[in-house]
Amino acid sequence: MNKRRKFEIILPKRQLIMEAELLDDQAPETCDAVWKLLPIEEETYHTRRSAREIFIIIPPGDTIPAVENPKDVATLGEIHLYHFPANYRDAPLELVDRGIADYFHIGFFYGEAVPMGPMGRLVGSHFANIIANSHIFAREGEWIREQGKEKIILRKTEKAKYL
Repeated sequence: MNKRRKFEIILPKRQLIMEAELLDDQAPETCDAVWKLLPIEEETYHTRRSAREIFIIIPPGDTIPAVENPKDVATLGEIHLYHFPANYRDAPLELVDRGIADYFHIGFFYGEAVPMGPMGRLVGSHFANIIANSHIFAREGEWIREQGKEKIILRKTEKAKYL
């Protein structure tokens, strides 16, 4: 039996807690890099180009993994990691103002989507899946698209539960 690390995704304003599991067997370096960064608390953004995606932007930490388990399309509940250099033309201005250099974009997909940037299609590392409450997340993603940013919290599940 494969043991997979799990983490929670919390949208406090919406009172939604989802559970996700890392795909350690398909993207081990990416999973380790993200796991080391937990807990994360950030504001979400809604993509302008990819349709059903909310995302967060964070500094990359000590490790910047190569793309693993590459995907250029996404479905409900998938979580992808993208790495961008500081001079990427789509970097949020507030991050540029804060002096953040290279950054990770973690995308949470609440439906089918084709990840897009200003230069076209993006290929990211599919490193995790939402395994609990993804159907509710689909509705909440639309709410965030219409209402704007919302705080999101990512944290290891209690005692780093395994399947």
